[in-house]
This record gives sequence, structure tokens and C-alpha cells, in this order.
Amino acid sequence: MYLLYSPLTLLPFSNYFIKKILLSKFDLSLLFRIMWKNLFERMNFMSQNLYIKDFKSLKVWQKATELTNEIYKITKKFPKFETHIIVSQLLRACTSIGANIAEGNTQLYKSREYYHYNLALGSAGETRNFLAIALMNEYITKEEYDALELRLIEIIKMLYGCIKKLEPEQSNEL
Repeated sequence: MYLLYSPLTLLPFSNYFIKKILLSKFDLSLLFRIMWKNLFERMNFMSQNLYIKDFKSLKVWQKATELTNEIYKITKKFPKFETHIIVSQLLRACTSIGANIAEGNTQLYKSREYYHYNLALGSAGETRNFLAIALMNEYITKEEYDALELRLIEIIKMLYGCIKKLEPEQSNEL
């Protein structure tokens, strides 16, 4: 039998010790207070050793934001009946790229950062799809499409790089 006296440590004790000594001598609320105190001390230690990451300094976020601004300008030329169809989907998808990069970069755990970069990849693929549809329906020119496609591919490659950088660290994390 083990007794949990802190969030990180287990001590071996017999059933007799737990039933007779611990439960009779120790107040259960005291045990919980000690556990919470240890937990908050650990959280305080973690917060003192962290630094605030600034997603705005990431080149991939800057490029995603520039792409979003460009797509906002281009969608103003789309037909009005497409406002709630392809325009809405395209704007949400391209905006989601930068938003997921920002959210992932500000996460405490590497596995969450990895998850959000993966979501940003999905949004980039979705954006490419809607741009292809816009080209097929002649809402954008071939030159506009090619320029946006090149920028999207560059962002996707950068996201792959971010994910590859996190993979060795992510596999060691719980």
C-alpha cells in the first residue's frame, strides 16, 4: 500500500499504518492542505522559470498575417452572392492559420503547441482549396492564384519546420 503525501511522491506503508495511525491521528483536511500547498509551490516554481513567448516575432506568423491581409483585399472583388459562401469560408480558413500559430506558440506545453501548428496546417490546406475554387469560378486571375499559392506553400513548409522542431521534444512529454 502506498500513501500519497505530495503530488509527486508515493511512500510505502502497510494497511495497518494507514488505518490505525494516519486516519486516527491526521486530519484529512490537513492532508489535502499539504497536497495543495505542494502543488501551488510547484506551479509557482514553474511560472518563475517561464518566459513569455511572442508569436509576433515568428516569421511564419508574419507571413500568415500578410497572406490574410492580401486575401481580404482580393475577396472584396468577389460577387456579392458569394459573401456568405466562399468568401466567408476563405476568410475564416486563412485567418485561422495565423490564429492557430499564435495560440500554439503561447501554449505552456509543447504537445499543445504541436497540436495548434497541425491545425494551422489544416487551415492552410483549406485555404488552398477555396482559392482553387475561386480560380475555377474566375473570381481571381491565374496570376493572383499563383502568387497566393506560392505564399501558402511557403507557410506550409515553415509550419512543417516548426512541427519537426517540436517532434523530438513532444515525444518525451507526457
